[in-house]
Amino acid sequence: MRAARPSAFRATSSKRPELDVGDPLAVGDEAGPHGEHLEIALDVAHRERQLALRHWVRYRQLRRERQVLYPVLACALVSRPVDTLVFLAVPYLFGQWAIIAINQVQHDGCDPTSRYNHSRNHVGRLLIS
Repeated sequence: MRAARPSAFRATSSKRPELDVGDPLAVGDEAGPHGEHLEIALDVAHRERQLALRHWVRYRQLRRERQVLYPVLACALVSRPVDTLVFLAVPYLFGQWAIIAINQVQHDGCDPTSRYNHSRNHVGRLLIS
């Protein structure tokens, strides 16, 4: 059964749903307390649907990996919480932070529509080129 789409959103062809301008949940100056979170959740759900439709083999593999990974992490957290946090959670969070930080440096101020100038390459020792 398909869930009903909130009235604040309207479908636009094959693109993700867009917010109506006058809605109290809209993100902006008059945004409601959960408007931004709702938009992010819809964007994530849209990307997951597109992955399932376009790349169904990868999507099924990702689902299987999640079905194994999350219970294993839960068991590790219950059995040895300190070790799990020190050896799994902290390195995972640091790795995600490092990837986002490097991507920000490489793509900030570049033209995302360009075929060649959408990112920079930093080849120096300290990310300076």
